[in-house]
Amino acid sequence: MIAPTGAGRRRALTLTVQISAAAIFLGALVGTVLSSDMLAGAMMGAIASAIIAPTLCGFEMIVMEAAPGRALRRLPFFALFLLRTAVYLAVSYLGFVLGYAATFGLWTWTTFDRTRVWSLAYSALFSMAVNFVMLVRRLAGPGVIARFVLGRYYRPRAEQRYFLFLDIVGSTAIAEAVGPARFHELLNQVMYDIAAGAAETGGEIHKYVGDEAIVTWLATGAGVDPRPARCVALIVERLDARAAYYAGRFGAPVRVRAGLHRGAVVTGELGDQRQEIAMLGDGINTAARLVDAARDSGQAIVATPAAADPAAAPAGWRIRPLGPVALRGKAQAIELLAIERASPTTAAR
Repeated sequence: MIAPTGAGRRRALTLTVQISAAAIFLGALVGTVLSSDMLAGAMMGAIASAIIAPTLCGFEMIVMEAAPGRALRRLPFFALFLLRTAVYLAVSYLGFVLGYAATFGLWTWTTFDRTRVWSLAYSALFSMAVNFVMLVRRLAGPGVIARFVLGRYYRPRAEQRYFLFLDIVGSTAIAEAVGPARFHELLNQVMYDIAAGAAETGGEIHKYVGDEAIVTWLATGAGVDPRPARCVALIVERLDARAAYYAGRFGAPVRVRAGLHRGAVVTGELGDQRQEIAMLGDGINTAARLVDAARDSGQAIVATPAAADPAAAPAGWRIRPLGPVALRGKAQAIELLAIERASPTTAAR
């Protein structure tokens, strides 16, 4: 079974170190402004930031990504904003108190002077601003806000991307059995499980379309990136591990059918009243057709050779040739691969 460790943990540790280093520098800089003694203020700010940054990184990467955090993320936007802001404010102010005490002496930590007032105000503004941006980021998707602000896709760009299309097997029958409200709940749970696999492998949720999710990775080299195949394996294993939950809650375990492809697209801003970053072209169109090809060929997961390498299959899985398959809307058949467990179970039908 593939465990979401290794690369994901290394990325989290690297990000924590980078954020902490930047925070210590910024804290020292702010401290020189808040204190009449520039050297002591810089020391206080650096110590406070060395406490605050790793603590909040741990909160984000451990607490919010664990089961309790996933439950909290389902709170209404404003309730989650207030809760997160309260945590950030408490940690930030505690860091300033400890930094102040370490710099000026333990006996002075209760002194409510100018530095303490400005520290509290800075903590409050920092907490509210960071949490508002992070929650809006969740609404738009990681990196989307930055791309709009920086104008990365103001002019459309030609890109090579990996696309993973996933849909729920038998979703129509499930919806009829449980009703629309419960089916929406099921969809939400499945999308959280899909998002966890995408996050572990550096993928980005491009969009949700009904019971379908689209995950994408920017192709950065000539070789085949193993992360997309690993992502779909992680998602299937996660759903299998939660089969008892889905069966108990919704009457049946959840299975997905998936298609993976790498191809050319043009990516650019689209729309006015509601803007989005759209990806158009043969790359995404072919990936969408692969889900139908998986269904027709009796496979759960299919991929093109451009997107999956049999020599780099995820641990416990194999990638084998299926031969040429005709795709709807394509003049010529294309070679496809099946991604399946090394000891395959019954394929989705």
